Amino acid sequence: MSIISNKIKSFDSEIVMTIDIEWSPQELIEYVLDILDDYKIKATLFATHKAELGNKYEIALHPYYKTEKSYQKTFDKLMDLFPHAKGVRSHRLLTEETLLLMYKEKGIHYTSNYMMANVAGILPINTIHGIMEIPIYYIDWSHLMGKKFYKKFSLEVLKLKTPGLKVFDFHPFHIFLNSENMKRYEKVKKFYHNPEKIREHINNKTVGIGTLFIELLEFIKKNRIKNYTMTEIYKRYSKV
Repeated sequence: MSIISNKIKSFDSEIVMTIDIEWSPQELIEYVLDILDDYKIKATLFATHKAELGNKYEIALHPYYKTEKSYQKTFDKLMDLFPHAKGVRSHRLLTEETLLLMYKEKGIHYTSNYMMANVAGILPINTIHGIMEIPIYYIDWSHLMGKKFYKKFSLEVLKLKTPGLKVFDFHPFHIFLNSENMKRYEKVKKFYHNPEKIREHINNKTVGIGTLFIELLEFIKKNRIKNYTMTEIYKRYSKV
């Protein structure tokens, strides 16, 4: 693998908002898309199933590979739903050579399966198979799991002023629920496909993933920070 050489000072700080659809019910998806639309923020949606995702956002794939034998079938089924997709982020961030070879054959341009939490100066990586890996800077799930690392729900812990690429990964369930810990998630996940039941358990008493998501969008808008889709990052760094 090779780190892409950078002639433009790491492009300073680039922000990319991504949403892992994660088999969310349509109501939760629309809730998140409405927020993005209100703030006029670009985003890349990593799709898991047939859903109404509109035409304002880039659509990429978020397959769940259960076994190596299922790679081809799982990928093709999702690609049939979203034939214009050029990116992949596997469920559980699974990646390996067999998948990269398949992606190359299928015309995929980039993957996003490498987590680099709060690392300054992130750059995409060109793999030997010609697929660009665009690392993840933040995942809401990791925030809930790693409370000792992040400590609180505020922009301060995201270190937004450091240089480098910052790909944020959020999930509709945690935004809608405003999850503040794993205890709430474990209690509510049995209602995952029932928005009415989820609504009964929304965290309205303290900050959480939902409030952080909105605070981040407000920061981007207020400071007039240009944000990008994943394909825009791919094209931007392909020229370097």
